Amino acid sequence: MTEATFTASPQAPAQARAFVEATLEHRMCTKGVVLAVSELVTNVVRHEPTTTELTVSLDVAQASVHVQVHGNSDPADSVTAVAEWPDPDETEGRGLGIVDAISDRWGVLANGNRSVWCEIAC
Repeated sequence: MTEATFTASPQAPAQARAFVEATLEHRMCTKGVVLAVSELVTNVVRHEPTTTELTVSLDVAQASVHVQVHGNSDPADSVTAVAEWPDPDETEGRGLGIVDAISDRWGVLANGNRSVWCEIAC
């Protein structure tokens, strides 16, 4: 498993994408994992106001990549993870729907800090 920790700031999604690209080194699933990580990191930055840093973990197997993202806020401060699509005229709210669409499976862990994870086949 490979991990990286980032300051929870507007730069974190770009930093996390670069981490994924460097770690996966152009595997077939790299673009999907980059997109999923970008959406999950963005959710932490935007929806967990007490988070000051976040961690992205990648568990790379031969046939898949397991991604886990969590902030350092109290789980009670976190927004519930539900994959739903907003009205077409809304400008946000599609992140977990995208993760759901591109992942083979995903979910939420509430052990200490709340983590959102997904698995993408390669």
